[in-house]
This record gives sequence, C-alpha cells and structure tokens, in this order.
Amino acid sequence: MHKIKKLVILYFFITFLTLVSYFASAIEKSSDCKSFSCDKIALVVNDQVFTLRDLLNEENNLCIELEKKGVQKGQRNIRENAINRIIEKALIIQESNKKGIFVNNSELNSVIDNILIHNNINLDQMRLQVERDNISWDSYLEMLRCDIYKNYLCQHIMDEKRIIANSDIDIFLKKSKFVDKKYLEISNSKNNQVLSLAQILIKVPENASSEDIQGFYHKAESLRNKLLIGDNFSDIAKEFSDGPESSIGGFLGKKTLDFWPDLFIENINFLSEGQISEVFRSKKGFHILKIISIDFSNIEKAASSNNLEEQVYLKQILVKKSFATSASDAVIYLSHIRQAIVSESISFKDAAQHYSQDITAPQGGDIGWISTNSLVPEFRDAIKNLGDKKLTEVITSSEGYYLLKLCDKRIFDFTENKKRNYAYQCLFDLQVDPVFSNWLEFIKSKSQIDIKCL
Repeated sequence: MHKIKKLVILYFFITFLTLVSYFASAIEKSSDCKSFSCDKIALVVNDQVFTLRDLLNEENNLCIELEKKGVQKGQRNIRENAINRIIEKALIIQESNKKGIFVNNSELNSVIDNILIHNNINLDQMRLQVERDNISWDSYLEMLRCDIYKNYLCQHIMDEKRIIANSDIDIFLKKSKFVDKKYLEISNSKNNQVLSLAQILIKVPENASSEDIQGFYHKAESLRNKLLIGDNFSDIAKEFSDGPESSIGGFLGKKTLDFWPDLFIENINFLSEGQISEVFRSKKGFHILKIISIDFSNIEKAASSNNLEEQVYLKQILVKKSFATSASDAVIYLSHIRQAIVSESISFKDAAQHYSQDITAPQGGDIGWISTNSLVPEFRDAIKNLGDKKLTEVITSSEGYYLLKLCDKRIFDFTENKKRNYAYQCLFDLQVDPVFSNWLEFIKSKSQIDIKCL
C-alpha cells in the first residue's frame, strides 16, 4: 500500500511538471507570437520598412493628441491617419537626406535648449511634461527631429523654386509704410499695418449634423471662457486646436493686413494687443483669434536703430570628431596641416579641399562674410586673440577641430538687409504652407509606397 501511495504521488508530480512545462511553453509561444506579430511589415516607403509596432506607436501618439483635443472616437480614422503621418515623415526625412540635409544631435539639443529657455523650465521638467502626456521621450525627440527636418526642407524648397523673387520683396517694401497706433483700426491705410496672430480652430466636419455643430460651437465657447479667466492661449491651442499650427501654440505668423483673410480682419477690428476675438465660423470650423502684436514700424525701426556691426571674412578647415581618432591625434594632425600652410608648403584653399571634412571644402573652406556676434564663443575668442596673424591655432568645438583663416574685416551697415529679410520672412510665412503641401503630394505620387496593413 505504501508503495502504491508513492507511485500515485509520483504520477501526480510528473503530471504537474508536464502541465507546468506545457503552459510555460504555451506562454512562451504566445509571447513569441505576439512579438512576431508586432514585427510584421505594416508598410514600406520606398526602401524604408515600418513594422506593425511602428504603426501601433504612431496610432497611440495620434489617439493621445485626439483625446486631448476632445475628438470623439466615432469621428476618428486612426489607422489611415497614422499611416499617412508615417509616410509623410518618412518622405520628409528621405528627401531631406537626398538634398544633403541632416539633423544631428547637436542641432536637436540646440532646439531643445531654446524650448527650455522660452518656457523657463529645465530638461527634467520638460521630460516629465512630455511623459505625463503618455508620449515616450524617444518618440517626442523623433517628432521634434522631424519638425526640424521639415523646417529646413521648406526653406530649401522655397529657395529652389525661387518662390519669392527680389521684385516681390521690392513691392512689399513699397507697400509697407507704417504708422504708429495702439490698436488695430481698419482704414484706408489697411496695407500699412503689420499684425501677428494666433488661433484656436475647432474643425467642423462637412457632414456634421446641426446638433454636432452646436456641440463644436459650445466647445469653442468653453475654451474662450478659459482664456478670459487667464488660461494661457498657447497651452490651450497646443492641447485643443485642430489647426496645423497647434504644435507651436497656434501662431499663424506676422503679415501685413492685406495678406490676412477678410473674415479674420472683420473679427478683430478695434481689438488691442493681447486681446482675443469672439468665436466665429468659417468653412473650416470655429475660430478664436488672438492679436499677438500690432507692429507698425518693424521695417522703419531697421532704418532708425543702430545697424552697424563688425563682420569678418572667414575660411575654415574642419576635422570631425570620430571614434576612430582620439582628440590628441586630431589636434596633432591639424597642427601639421597648419604648419604646412604657415610654411607655404600648401595654400589654405588646397589644404581645405584636400583635408577638410566640411561642406565648404570644395570651395576651399570659404565661409564668406559673417557677423562676429553670430560666431560661436570658441571662434569669436580665437579671432579676437589673433592680433596681426591671419591663421588661428587649432580650435576645439562640439563638432570637431577647426583651423580658421581671417581674410578680412569690415564694419557693415545692414539697414537695407534687415528690411529685406523682414519682408522676405513675411512673404515666406504667407506662401510656405501651400507650396510645401503641393510638393509633398508630388513626392508621394512618384514614391513607391506599399501599405500592407489597413
């Protein structure tokens, strides 16, 4: 009997081990299956592959944005919109790289530093704020990098297509004769005033019922009431606005009055700086506008203020930082090049063309005229201490190791340049969105896009 008991116990123990092994195997297979499922190809944009995991992450980010804006689930098309966003981001970066545009970590960190300064917060606070919105820090950095790519690409496309000609700037400057007033007043001098606006837009779908439209209107009114009791316009725009400019606080740009829609002007007539409009309706939906600034003298200030600055004409040789080369080896290497230039064994131009790793190398390292105030501190200090010499010692910076040649100095009056730059920026802000949208649609039409997961 005792032996039978032992056999029975042994039988149940073996059965238990078998079941544990079976369930462990099943769980492992299930986990592997899930992992495999997430690694399935969801779409391909040219040669770039995106997995289901990438798509789910994009859908998650999109859901978070829509929830913050109060968009009802029935009005969403998450999968299609997420796929479209992945495609557009991929094409923006791919086309940027083809044009020689790359956003490195240094540029990304510089933008983050500006955001911290603008919002008066530190990096930990910024990171906490991002993660509080259920967006991972890595995802946020990816989105930010893509925004930088888009800005660079917009500038490149506008320059490449020569959208804004010198004659356009001349016309703008002739029209822009500013007068001094404390509030916006629509008069015969309509073209002579410059206005910065921000908006909150609550979109109304074309097929919306009258009940839904009323709901959108009440939402806009509730947001306006929040603003009236002191809520920050930029924060409300980022969280609730459906406009494409919501990520930058709803800022629409700075333009002369004749470049703003008449509907906008009608709804902000006689408002002061900092005031907000009533809720009003357009074909797109319900708008709330804020006057950021009424500036009647931006261009004329350029003529009246002190616009003299010191400029230097520079050439450079760059040896980039590398894991393969130590800092001391790079400095020694560049010091030898410097010695060869000083002894006239090689000209600076030839040395730059042969040894520089900067995009200016084919031009002999030619940077051109640049304001001393816009130089990084390392460059500014090196040039300041040159004395009668024309060639700096090796300069160490975050990018790598430099030799600079000071070719010339001058005091430059940039009054006209400042006026023209201001006019260019106004015209750029006005035209960039439709130009970029048309360009992106054209790039999409000629790209190889394979969507496997709709």
